[in-house]
Amino acid sequence: MRPLERELAARDFVRDQPSSVKIGVVAFGPSALIVQNPTFDHPTVLRAINDLSLGAVAPHWRRASSPRSRHSWARR
Repeated sequence: MRPLERELAARDFVRDQPSSVKIGVVAFGPSALIVQNPTFDHPTVLRAINDLSLGAVAPHWRRASSPRSRHSWARR
């Protein structure tokens, strides 16, 4: 799958989910990065996918393995 196809598939996936479903975004490379914590705010998830596809590095990204981010979304 090409990068554009992956982005379109991710966007379609988000759009196909009901608003009652939390969705998050994780980027994989040398390590996993939490790009967007799970949220009901699907437009925010779509923006995170867009930022990721543009190669943007946002300051709120954290390594998925960091103790600070480990399951932090589950405590909210």
